[in-house]
Amino acid sequence: MDRGKKKGGKKSEASGSKRRGENTAAPPKNVKFEGNTKEEIEDNEALEFEDPFPDDVEPEEEVAFQDDDEDGMEVESGYKTVDAPILFNDEENEEPVRVETWYPGQETTDHLEMNNDAYVMYHTLSVEWPCLSFDIIPDPLGDERKQFPHTAYVVMGTQTDSGKYNQLLVSKFSSLHKTQHDDEESEEDDDEVEENAILEHRHLKHPGNVNRVRIMPQAPYITATWSENGTVFLWDIMAFVEALDVPPLGSIGPLEPIKSITLHQQEGYALAWSPVNPGRLLAGSCNAQISLTEMTNASFSTDPNLFHGHIESVEDLQWSPTEGTVFASCSVDKTIKIWDSRTRKPALSFVAADCDVNVISWNKNVAYLLASGAEDGVADIWDLRSLKPKVKCTSLQKFAFHKDQITSIEWDPNDDSVIALAGGDDQVTIWDLSVEPDPDALESTSLDVPHQLLFVHQGQTEIKEIHWHPQIPGVLISTASDGFNVFQPDISE
Repeated sequence: MDRGKKKGGKKSEASGSKRRGENTAAPPKNVKFEGNTKEEIEDNEALEFEDPFPDDVEPEEEVAFQDDDEDGMEVESGYKTVDAPILFNDEENEEPVRVETWYPGQETTDHLEMNNDAYVMYHTLSVEWPCLSFDIIPDPLGDERKQFPHTAYVVMGTQTDSGKYNQLLVSKFSSLHKTQHDDEESEEDDDEVEENAILEHRHLKHPGNVNRVRIMPQAPYITATWSENGTVFLWDIMAFVEALDVPPLGSIGPLEPIKSITLHQQEGYALAWSPVNPGRLLAGSCNAQISLTEMTNASFSTDPNLFHGHIESVEDLQWSPTEGTVFASCSVDKTIKIWDSRTRKPALSFVAADCDVNVISWNKNVAYLLASGAEDGVADIWDLRSLKPKVKCTSLQKFAFHKDQITSIEWDPNDDSVIALAGGDDQVTIWDLSVEPDPDALESTSLDVPHQLLFVHQGQTEIKEIHWHPQIPGVLISTASDGFNVFQPDISE
């Protein structure tokens, strides 16, 4: 996987589609897009996956897609009907300019401008140095938040040109107001007032570039970082988080790591905390090794016995959301492996792509669904119940929309059928597995837009990582070489 800086995207809506379980299909809306120019499970009882959900999916509303970016595009759902091109006069040259709707997958060399109607909320935030990995810090502001303006707490790690002067930034994004649409008049309600977002941070010195950063979910002040120098560091950032809201009486730095894991002989990128067992941390390195660190009482200890199974770099790791000893790994060796941490050999290994498998994401609400993203830009959804060792496995669903490597993938924690992808083609896409094609609508259009594609977001350069905010439904944060985007697509009907 190319570990260079990140890129980012556009948005789109899947017209001519309906949710599973719907008896009738509503006619799709027009879609508008705005954005930048596009360019072995063996018989092991511990590894049985049960379907906790019935086969029927509850009907959901039809989805529309839109996108917004400084250099991005906007897309509205549906392609049954398309707005005709509009002519207007350029104020400077007084020459007519043709405005057309852009659709996902459409080649263009023209400048794409964003339509902010595609977003409920859209903000850009800049940092001095690229922060190509970050994690969202759980906060006490409540779950399922819908009231604007929003606030988010984020920890991020820098990557400087020289590798020196790197920092771990404990940050607060505030004044995340609702986006004021171009065709709306200003309102008095504070929810409708659009202001610039505010980025505040406290920083601590970090040895080397930060390859990956992850927060322990049960103790959100304990942070793990993978350094380019081959060491995994554990930090207690509580004082830094608290200082974002209550200024300290004195200095709170410098801070030393509470644990340094030096067992790996090379740097790595894979890092994962267990959502079931507090304090269990996996780290995977570029020399195909996986280590396990556990919390005992108030300290951490790392098992000297490494997990061996991959023959090339371990790119990503994910714990099972329900099984405390089960985890998955993916690698440059093209395979995904399922492990039981009580042994040192994979229980299941299968070839998941014809190239590097870069990232994986385990569905937190449907424990038998695992998603992967590969170097060729293809993402796959795997049903772990149907996989068999030593045979060619077929994915449940395949998304071959991105034109470059998949750099990040994550299931929506608030909607078990929705997943977001980021690619090296400077796009973030959102997909809904519960959407089925509507034959009547598809017959009325020649546009080849995937029916499960909800949204395409563009406007960033070299997008490397995306995360859904677990406490603010529908909100995504993406990081790239040119900063952060915080956005909520308008995918309402």
